Amino acid sequence: MSSRHASFPNNRSAHRPSLRQLAVLVISGALLTFSAIGLASNMFNIFKADTVHLCPDVVGSLKNEGKPAAGIRIVRGLDFADNYQEDEVVTDADGNFQFPKIEKEIRNANSFGTASIMQVITAHLDDREIILWTTVAPNIIPHKTITEKLSALHCDLSNPEEGFSFPNQESSDGATHEVLTICRWK
Repeated sequence: MSSRHASFPNNRSAHRPSLRQLAVLVISGALLTFSAIGLASNMFNIFKADTVHLCPDVVGSLKNEGKPAAGIRIVRGLDFADNYQEDEVVTDADGNFQFPKIEKEIRNANSFGTASIMQVITAHLDDREIILWTTVAPNIIPHKTITEKLSALHCDLSNPEEGFSFPNQESSDGATHEVLTICRWK
């Protein structure tokens, strides 16, 4: 009685990957994993924080019929994506005031398209609030025109509020910055 058995090679190492093949497989898997994580974080901004330019430096002077308005409380309010913040200063003896620029790192700041920032600067006299400057910056980057105008605010309480359209130098489609203010520029 002879039995026929299939002959299989007894060399199990023929089916085992080499150390080099394992290393290539592990490295390839890691690269695919990190690429997928990178793609997901870029797609969904999961790990990315954007620098949001809320307001440039503000340098101004406040007068009343040409005379310095000293001791007046000036409030700057900034609203971005339901994040509101305020700071305030008081005019000096010559009516001068200034605020430092404000930038923040905010996760997903621009995840829903172009985010905008409302800037409002007001003077508070007794029970009155007078708008010195208000605009909506169309996105989270610094805007040259807004930076230039806010670095030289010359406000007189006797000036009427006036609307201005300033060119948006960062836009190629002719967009403008709409500003309501009692300030003027020399």
